Amino acid sequence: MYIWLTYGATRFVLLLGPVVIKIPRIRLSMLISRLFHHLRNGTVRATMKKHEGKLLSIAAQGPLWGIRSSRGEYRFYAEHPDLPIAPIYWAPLGGFIIVQARGRPATSAELRRWLPCRLKSRGFMVNMELVRTEHVCMIGAKPCLIDYGNEDSRDQMMRFFA
Repeated sequence: MYIWLTYGATRFVLLLGPVVIKIPRIRLSMLISRLFHHLRNGTVRATMKKHEGKLLSIAAQGPLWGIRSSRGEYRFYAEHPDLPIAPIYWAPLGGFIIVQARGRPATSAELRRWLPCRLKSRGFMVNMELVRTEHVCMIGAKPCLIDYGNEDSRDQMMRFFA
């Protein structure tokens, strides 16, 4: 059986035979780096306004992105199982950990056949997540987005495929 452990920006990913197990990374160093990011870019006031001045909400944003991503994927798949996204087999604790179908990586040619007709016909700027081969896999003959924890990715999937 094939076993591989890797990680992304927000989650650890365990490839285990025919499934993928995604486990959130909780990164406390993100708290400090996001503060410096907002200070450097002058976005502290806008961020405070966006979160209605709730410092705890702002502080928890960076370190807890992995949890938000996993729960977002869990809810999105539950609401839209017909979209071309990798199916979720099991999500204990309300989506804290996700067990998802695993496919083979999509090639650049398969990705080009999958997206361009929709992009041209609807005139959208595309989120980079949707056009990177490491974010799309082939489950059977069907291309599926495998990393849709990002809200922008989910919004674009709804616009392109709904």
